[in-house]
Amino acid sequence: MEEVSTKTRKKLFYSLPEVSEIIDEEKYIVTYWDKKFNISKKEAHSSHRCFTEDNLTAFKVVKRLIRENNLTLNGAKKVFKAEYKLEKQKQNKSSKKVAAQPVPETTIIESSDNKKNDDEIILTKEEFTDLIELLTILYQYLKMK
Repeated sequence: MEEVSTKTRKKLFYSLPEVSEIIDEEKYIVTYWDKKFNISKKEAHSSHRCFTEDNLTAFKVVKRLIRENNLTLNGAKKVFKAEYKLEKQKQNKSSKKVAAQPVPETTIIESSDNKKNDDEIILTKEEFTDLIELLTILYQYLKMK
């Protein structure tokens, strides 16, 4: 009989020990990050912490920022929201839904000579807003160094 790892099993809610195992961090660190980054919002009836799949994504982003990118807690806080949005967009694109969706309004950024060429970029308003937000955060981060 094949054993299913908790790291690959999808659930609606995860307990603190499960999250700790999945992201490979101690429970007290998960709790600390949860408080500092305001990751989870729900608690079960018994006042135990419950975490969703989105919360797991957030913890993975925090871990990458702190452990792999060697950011301080304050540095990670500044970059967290933009990184988390990007990670969620990646996940949404990888799990494409079959349902028909309306065509979003677009913003067109053209080259300065107003000729149609390969430099033309088409973005939705949401993508454009996210890009501006990310560039602002990146600018602030680089300015700190």
